[in-house]
Amino acid sequence: MLFLLGYTIAGHAQEAKPTITLFSAEMSQTTQPASVNTAGVIAGRYLAGSLHGFVRDSPDAVTAFDPPGSISTEANSINTAGTIAGTYVNATGHQHGYLRNSTGAVTSFDPPGSLATAASGINDAGDITGSYSSNGYTHGYIRGPGGNFISFDAPGNGDGNTYPAGINEAGTVTGTYVDATGTNHGFVRHVQGAITVFDVPGATSTQVTGINKAGEIAGIYQENSPLHGFVRSAQGAIATFAAPGGTVTITYAASINNAGDIAGYYDDSIGLGQHGFVRSPSGAFVSFDCAAEYATEGLSINSQGAITGICNDGGELGFLRVP
Repeated sequence: MLFLLGYTIAGHAQEAKPTITLFSAEMSQTTQPASVNTAGVIAGRYLAGSLHGFVRDSPDAVTAFDPPGSISTEANSINTAGTIAGTYVNATGHQHGYLRNSTGAVTSFDPPGSLATAASGINDAGDITGSYSSNGYTHGYIRGPGGNFISFDAPGNGDGNTYPAGINEAGTVTGTYVDATGTNHGFVRHVQGAITVFDVPGATSTQVTGINKAGEIAGIYQENSPLHGFVRSAQGAIATFAAPGGTVTITYAASINNAGDIAGYYDDSIGLGQHGFVRSPSGAFVSFDCAAEYATEGLSINSQGAITGICNDGGELGFLRVP
């Protein structure tokens, strides 16, 4: 059973009274939301002895779940219909993908030849993307609603590891490709199968976190030491950004919605803590905290601008921020 820590706090002056609700799993050490859909339904995981999945339909309807035989469950993405894609480990230590529909029915799956499967994203058509290990490498896959699989590697030669992060309504997949030298690059796989590998100009590492309906991609990149955020248009133009302030060391762009808003979190170098943010398509930047003196990680934003993530006071709580 899950219970809610139900209070709200006002947001910053530059927005009109956003509210933040905190929630937690009963007897859990951590509650970690991963994804929020257009209806505000949240999926994620919590730790109570082992990892379990949860879905929060409303403040009064939070459900814990595990696929049959699971000893460790992660819920990673939820679509508009409430179908969840995630990963679980069984008692023999094998990792599988699963989907859970809105009625609670769970289907386990693995691409052919997989030794370990991870599911990272699901779109409204029910297509799931993720990665699997086989033949000494990690490959990308797309699983169609009927259970058919497409396997792929970026840039196509298999000499590296491919980690899809998300799939949009058109079936475009994006993620991170790690080459044979261990360097991270972004990639985008179009529905016809063509794959483009890209990097933020000047970056020593480029990692992708998500994609929206228009094909805009969000992620993070490293240039020397700091981490910054970026957004890449469907045409390939890349804009970089960082949280305002001279002491910011990390700007983590975690999620992009269909309006082009990006949610994430940032850190600074003088011990003021970790803060959430939302960045508009025009570049306007709003920071927020889930509660006073709590570290805040914005992890997922829906098309209405609702953000979910982690609120950390030494233990990790979930939060939902509604603008």
